[in-house]
Amino acid sequence: MGGGEQVVEHSAEIQFLTLMDGVVYGQIHPIIGQKPSFSKQQITFHENLQWSMIAATNGKNDTIFRDINSGVILDHNIYRWSTEWFIRD
Repeated sequence: MGGGEQVVEHSAEIQFLTLMDGVVYGQIHPIIGQKPSFSKQQITFHENLQWSMIAATNGKNDTIFRDINSGVILDHNIYRWSTEWFIRD
């Protein structure tokens, strides 16, 4: 990674798998959100924020953020990024 680019990478086990028209969709269980801080070199919990995602082999990943206390959806969008898939035998 050149040019001082700061990158955060995540890994999660897929809990629900769907195959549709040759595209694989993997959904993770909701998790508590995180707040990475490069300057402090730490990651802390984002209180009251729950996050989940459906990763797709076509790069169209659906993400949803909701407030744990109220249940209100704070953000729900399709984001495009590459995903690496690891398969266990």
